Amino acid sequence: MYSKRSQLEVSFTVLSILRTPTGATRLMQKANTNYVRIMKKLDELIERGLVKKEAIDGRELYSLTDKGVDILKDYQTLILKFRDSEDREFDMF
Repeated sequence: MYSKRSQLEVSFTVLSILRTPTGATRLMQKANTNYVRIMKKLDELIERGLVKKEAIDGRELYSLTDKGVDILKDYQTLILKFRDSEDREFDMF
């Protein structure tokens, strides 16, 4: 069954991939989306200060800023805590 990812999920997929400097085409392939969508997402993340674009060895590559690294770490911590809480049985109410 097809499951559409939320914009937040796509954002964190992109941030996760960009832990290593990556070109747009490779990013598109790894994120499993099309070029137009990945470029829009990159523009958004650059505008938010989470991603930077730089020329390395004549190639245009994207990577995380310090702020992007911090946000990705926070997200991963939250996901791990959420998964851990699902493993424990407790009544919140």
